[in-house]
Amino acid sequence: MRRKIKFSVKGVDGLKKSPMAKFFRRAFYGAGFLAAFALMATYSPDDAGKYMASTVMPSRPPVLDLEKYDYSDGLYMDIDNGEDLYIRAGDEGKHVGNMRFVSEMGNFRLKNLRLKISGVAYGATRSIKMIGNDGSVYKGDIWNGYVKFKNLYLKITPESEAVFSLYADFSSNLKFGQRLCFELETPDDLDVTKAGERVYIQYDYPMKGGFTSVVGWHEMF
Repeated sequence: MRRKIKFSVKGVDGLKKSPMAKFFRRAFYGAGFLAAFALMATYSPDDAGKYMASTVMPSRPPVLDLEKYDYSDGLYMDIDNGEDLYIRAGDEGKHVGNMRFVSEMGNFRLKNLRLKISGVAYGATRSIKMIGNDGSVYKGDIWNGYVKFKNLYLKITPESEAVFSLYADFSSNLKFGQRLCFELETPDDLDVTKAGERVYIQYDYPMKGGFTSVVGWHEMF
């Protein structure tokens, strides 16, 4: 006589469920509750169809460690105003700054230079060139609020002061009341070598130059 054996996949009645199973089930439901609460906190029925609200924490700029640089003695630099203390929208060839280098000992070479263009809107400066003591002209590359001069290899000797003048052309986006200035943000912005080795000038960075004020074409007093 054959017997049919029936197996149940629902478990066996009367047995207690595992404590670990209860723990994981409670954790799962708890995570779901927290997710639903977070969704309600970032979405309001009054803003339906508009946007989901979120909070962005501002990040702090990294602190500059000035102690890691190998500073050189006997080399000094500053940035001052040019001859044109006032500029207007659309001006061209304005003398807006000077960089002065003095060496007390040894020969230095200025290889590369990066300056931040501060005080005016992005795109207000169309072009910037630098002219050396000997009349040589060097064109700067403007990008993302900075001007860069590359592959200069300009000599700085103890015999005389080395002056490099900045001339700029401006667009119609230049706004009345703004004040243009150039600045070195970190020691890395100034690529100077002595006997083929990279050296740095010690200052309190950022090093800011003098301001050039933006005025209107028609002034009333």
